[in-house]
Amino acid sequence: MIVQDTITRVIDSAVVEEVVGDYVALKRRGVNLLGLCPFHDEKTPSFTVSPAKGIYKCFGCGKAGNSVGFIMDYEQLAFADAIRFLAKKYNIEIIETENTVKEQENIDLKASYQIVMDFAQNYFSEQLHNSEDGVAFGLSYFKERGIKTETIKEWQLGFTRNEWHQLTQEAEKKGFKFEDLEATGLIKKNDNDQWFDIFRDRVIFPIHNAQGKIVAFAGRVLKKDEKTAKYLNSPETVLYKKSKILYGLFKAKNEIRKQDKCYLVEGYLDVITLHQEGIENVVAASGTAFTEEQAQLVKRFTPNMTVIFDGDAAGMKAAFRSIDILLSYGFNVRVIAMPEGEDPDSLCQKMGADKFKQFLEKEEKDFILYKSELLMQESANDPIKKSEFVQDILKSIALIKDNIQRSFYIKECGELMQIDEAILQGEMRKLLGRQKEFKPLDITEKKDAPKQFSPQQLEKEGIQEQEKALIKILLNYGEKPFSEDLKVADFIIQQLTEDETIFTHEIARQVYEIFLEEHTKGLYLDSNYFVHQENQDIILFVADLILEHYELSAGWEKHDVIVISHDTNYSKETLSIIYHYKFKRANQLLFYTNDVLKEVTNEEQETILLQEYQSAYNIKKQIAGLLGNIVG
Repeated sequence: MIVQDTITRVIDSAVVEEVVGDYVALKRRGVNLLGLCPFHDEKTPSFTVSPAKGIYKCFGCGKAGNSVGFIMDYEQLAFADAIRFLAKKYNIEIIETENTVKEQENIDLKASYQIVMDFAQNYFSEQLHNSEDGVAFGLSYFKERGIKTETIKEWQLGFTRNEWHQLTQEAEKKGFKFEDLEATGLIKKNDNDQWFDIFRDRVIFPIHNAQGKIVAFAGRVLKKDEKTAKYLNSPETVLYKKSKILYGLFKAKNEIRKQDKCYLVEGYLDVITLHQEGIENVVAASGTAFTEEQAQLVKRFTPNMTVIFDGDAAGMKAAFRSIDILLSYGFNVRVIAMPEGEDPDSLCQKMGADKFKQFLEKEEKDFILYKSELLMQESANDPIKKSEFVQDILKSIALIKDNIQRSFYIKECGELMQIDEAILQGEMRKLLGRQKEFKPLDITEKKDAPKQFSPQQLEKEGIQEQEKALIKILLNYGEKPFSEDLKVADFIIQQLTEDETIFTHEIARQVYEIFLEEHTKGLYLDSNYFVHQENQDIILFVADLILEHYELSAGWEKHDVIVISHDTNYSKETLSIIYHYKFKRANQLLFYTNDVLKEVTNEEQETILLQEYQSAYNIKKQIAGLLGNIVG
């Protein structure tokens, strides 16, 4: 483990404009630097680097962070590896503590397994190119499928003969342990306690993780045999978790970022062929149905996914399952259905790259509308089926997080299905109501205990936005004088402590608690402290808050134009944010108490709730007056 002093030294030494400048052409704009974002395709620069604050932020795609975060994002490295990367750049010696015996055992075990996988890949490639069967059957298969020699080598494709012990014997000669070969899914024992190869008489597709390391294999049988599975995949191992691997992601990730879009296909050859033909932002699920973990992998690079699926019933069913997962993770989902009997590999080979790209652009459709049209066609003359399909479509729409987008789809589907939009909205409210985790008011709680509300309500009222604004004020102006005997941070902390406030925004809460702890020691933290931490969530949160999109032109000062900035008006802004925050919390309590009152039948509970309602009303009324004075 890298010692903290080394981490701190690397973070302090890694100058953000130098690190980013190795990848992005930056130009000076005022106190900041500007360039084209490396994480998405843009023509007008929106990627801003602040040397003074040590952070970067793209106002187009939202990426933000410090030097370490940039390397983690761009090079797709873990935190420790990014530290090592920057230490090498700045000639800083990495000092590490000794691992525990168990930690070292795990590191050594993974390293030995990785060597085994590399050996197996070399063996399979050697068999493909240099054995008679490999050339006659394996290489000819790939050539027939239109895969070029350089593509075969690039994807490290291979072949294994119809031999039971050849890999086992070759590994034994090289000194590998049978237990390691078994643990990586390459061999196993038969009933006679003899080792035998798992992959036999198949072309081999190595499966790589996001960093490009081989973690598993998939073998495709060449001879038609109903008793033999078409594809055989490695079992799950220490290196390979099916649900967390996307085939081709290690080659596709940069193009996905650049195009701000990912294609999801079904097969290994689909991925390879499309990459070969210049469509590189494409991946496939690795030997499993599409999973939530795979959705999260792609979300790091883009929120836009186009699912390409076979037009038969099985293909559509699998695609619809994947799409519901994508919708629940906030993706913008579009679909392309292949013509009957075709898949992306075969169709691309027939059409050629240019025509296939045109086909993709022409056939791409919004998923919800595509699904609506499809199901309505199937149920045109069957009211019962139509009702079932409407419910099915609404369930998919309910997974969409954005309220405006969801409303748009309801309106469009209502017109398409010739159903009153109000009826669909009513059904949608029922569906969303079932999803909510609503915590009923516990009358036995202490009366002065902090009130808890559902996340949906809090978001609706904008309370979390006010919490972020409070953190921004604390970091930018915390040590500035608010009154004769109080600094800005003192005033905010005093106000929040009086109300026993607990932040509902998770990262804002973490930042506030760190700030509060240091404040008790007499310290006033600023943004610089937080952007030099290890917690990337906090770095992203703070960078997003403190970097402004626009700067005042120097020409304004030349011509004596007076501008009231945040720096000259921070006291009034502090009051405004505090009062708005309190106003929204009081307003929220009114809504909440009113909802619970409708359900209460116990007179004693009703009395307590009415008292709370009146108290919240008085607070809201008082703060409304204060807000009026500030605005005035």
